[in-house]
Amino acid sequence: MGRPEGPIARAAEALGIDPRSVRRAVEQAGHDAKAVSFEAAHQLAAAIVDKSKSLDHAANGRGEGAHEARSDLAAAKARLAEAAARKAAIQAAQLAGELVDRAAVRDVGIRIIAEARGALLASSHRIADLVAGLTDRAKIADIVEVEIRTALGVCADEERFWDALERDALS
Repeated sequence: MGRPEGPIARAAEALGIDPRSVRRAVEQAGHDAKAVSFEAAHQLAAAIVDKSKSLDHAANGRGEGAHEARSDLAAAKARLAEAAARKAAIQAAQLAGELVDRAAVRDVGIRIIAEARGALLASSHRIADLVAGLTDRAKIADIVEVEIRTALGVCADEERFWDALERDALS
């Protein structure tokens, strides 16, 4: 792209506004848009055109420049609005009790795993008493399996899990 050719285009580029705004300012001042000099177009546009309003309209997709790509300002406004909406949704979910603190859930999980470990270690003494003197491998395996299932069943109790989570994490 080269340098803008006419005085209106050059004035628009110098002011950072749309050439149609410069042309409108020149015509409102009673000058001929085809015969105006760069200096006159620049002075008239600078005096009449509200640059911030012009940029805001273009950024929001209204008025001049609406057909052009959205500006950085509009993109930043959109990101800010999206972030505010996400924050509001998270706060609403927290107030409704739909979100749980990650650390609290982790702590409940750690406690349940520790309980499972303790239950498995304690089952060894019960198993030893039950298999003492047995020689049948299948019977010993069945006893070990029953004891392990019992120990893990206590930890896998869903009702117990939710009660612990409610008591520790959600209160």
